[in-house]
Amino acid sequence: MIAGLCAGCRHARVNQTRRGPSYLRCQLASLDPAYPRYPRLPVLRCAGYQPAAEPDPEQPDPEQPDAEQADAERADAERADPEQPGPGRRR
Repeated sequence: MIAGLCAGCRHARVNQTRRGPSYLRCQLASLDPAYPRYPRLPVLRCAGYQPAAEPDPEQPDPEQPDAEQADAERADAERADPEQPGPGRRR
């Protein structure tokens, strides 16, 4: 899906249907009828465009465990079943 400005807009949401197709929905349409609910893509100009929030580089990504946490989890797994081969271990 080539969305133009909507790809980086904080108001854009992707709606997935049960049959497979997905549609880009503008959340501003709920507040202001001047904005189309499902804009024609690609959107090249929009008065309501606001950049999506950029992740703070100082904050850890909640989806990615930090190295210390990953090491601790690996050590716990080895203690739970020392016979189970882990990464870098051979039987």
